[in-house]
Amino acid sequence: MGKTDSINDRRVDVYLGSVAEKREWADAADEADMSLSNFVEACVKYALAQGGPDFLDAGGAAGDIK
Repeated sequence: MGKTDSINDRRVDVYLGSVAEKREWADAADEADMSLSNFVEACVKYALAQGGPDFLDAGGAAGDIK
């Protein structure tokens, strides 16, 4: 398996609600001195370590998320 194959196997795409939202995430990553990818990974790992998202707080989208 080549390096590109490995990257594709580990890749996760995230589509945000707006370009402004992506900018907010990128700015937060910059403030943390992290790449956007590393920042998202750290945030997800932190959320999971805290017990994961509370799907009841997701409102009407809870069924779609599960």
